[in-house]
Amino acid sequence: MANGTDQNTLLIQSVIQALETHRDPAYFEREVLLNGVSPEGFIGVRRPDIRATAKIFWPKVKVRDTDDILSLCNALLEEEIFDLRAVATDWAYRPKHLNLFERWLKTHTHTTGLTVNYPRLKSWACPSISPLFDQRIGVQWAG
Repeated sequence: MANGTDQNTLLIQSVIQALETHRDPAYFEREVLLNGVSPEGFIGVRRPDIRATAKIFWPKVKVRDTDDILSLCNALLEEEIFDLRAVATDWAYRPKHLNLFERWLKTHTHTTGLTVNYPRLKSWACPSISPLFDQRIGVQWAG
């Protein structure tokens, strides 16, 4: 397990470095000032760049077994950095991981930029999330 943990740490550090190259100071300032985002837990990367970064690293992640991928995603969530949480949800957003993804969405609702196209998730979230909140956190319901 220590070897897997070391690999996760190295990969997380690489993802952070990649995200930092896309840091947008104006976006960072706007999110902190206008939306109350904690500067300690936010790199300041726009969502399209977060998704692009997640996509770049996905080939290194997808070769792992499911438990290792989920362990890595948990490690990303535990970093408590908004941008890393978005990467974690990108990697975990697979049909066979829906139960875990649903639990993460309930726990970490500030991880945004999601397009949710699973009816089960929509039926769970729609009664409890207003359209204004959908827009605020960036959830888009497909279908």
